[in-house]
Amino acid sequence: MLKSLTLAASLTLALSGAAFAEETPKADTPAEFVCTGQNLMEEIARTQPELADEIDKAAAEVPYGKGLLWKVTKGDAKPSYIFGTMHMSDPRLLELPEKAEAAFTESTTLALEITEILDPSKMAGQAMMMMQYTAYLDGSTLDSRMKPDDIAMVTERLREAAGLPWSVAAKLKPWTVMGAIALPGCELARKRAGKPFLDMDLGNRAKADGKRIEGLESLEGQLKAMSSLPEDMMIKALVDTAKMGERIDDLFETMLVLYTEGEIAKIWTMLTKLEQANAFADADVEASTESSYTQFQVAIVDNRNVGMAERSAELATEGGAFIAMGALHLPGEKGVLKLLEDKGFTVERP
Repeated sequence: MLKSLTLAASLTLALSGAAFAEETPKADTPAEFVCTGQNLMEEIARTQPELADEIDKAAAEVPYGKGLLWKVTKGDAKPSYIFGTMHMSDPRLLELPEKAEAAFTESTTLALEITEILDPSKMAGQAMMMMQYTAYLDGSTLDSRMKPDDIAMVTERLREAAGLPWSVAAKLKPWTVMGAIALPGCELARKRAGKPFLDMDLGNRAKADGKRIEGLESLEGQLKAMSSLPEDMMIKALVDTAKMGERIDDLFETMLVLYTEGEIAKIWTMLTKLEQANAFADADVEASTESSYTQFQVAIVDNRNVGMAERSAELATEGGAFIAMGALHLPGEKGVLKLLEDKGFTVERP
């Protein structure tokens, strides 16, 4: 089976890596905040009902594949809750579901993937550390690593999506550049205007409420995971992301709708089935090999799940925690929820 690495990478920006979500604020007009993507699932249900059924069936087989909020208990400790987030600032995300809002209100501790997103000065203080994972420090650039035609394509997409000149982007590593073009234009505009994404909003609310705030992993650990993938693989993902163009808007609108419905596993299965149906052939996006996808899954999701589950277990043992992490980390046999179940916790929908 083949899967497009650029689709998996785009998904990770929204549902797995909070470090990607931080950008330098600058002014944008409110009109730029309007998203124009279309929900692909509506079209699939209307024109390809068999494909829609395949997506539903595949998603139903994934452990903990449906639901954003999960109650975690063990012994006499006060219940804790794990909430899957989407690292975006769309207004539809910032109003928590009723049960999640109640769980957040009752909690005494908030856990986020990384706490640096709440403290720009702390983030700035680690600038040199961050650069070793996000930029080339030896004087080399992407110019010597990419084909001229691919550079031209990425340059144009950077201009359209982020206003970032190639002279700057060429000094950055491919996964960093991809972060500037693998989100819909409306989301990039909101981030440049300083709009908080969901995790940051939760953190700001927790600070205002006087809650204890903890991190599930370190900023360096997250950046190290993001930069651990082979360079040629990420260059391919960067180029393919540029080829997707405005189709990125449709993908993210679809993912956002599925997320708000709690259909986390269906996001993965939808992307897989679309690739199998060759839905992006007109964009000239080549499928990535299964080995490439596996490397991505292991480095960006599975390996990090282990540490997140360990830290979540510590907090859940204390009790009273609201643990927020990218929803991508929740489902599956190697997901955080299954790992907590294996540690003896009771994991259930509230």
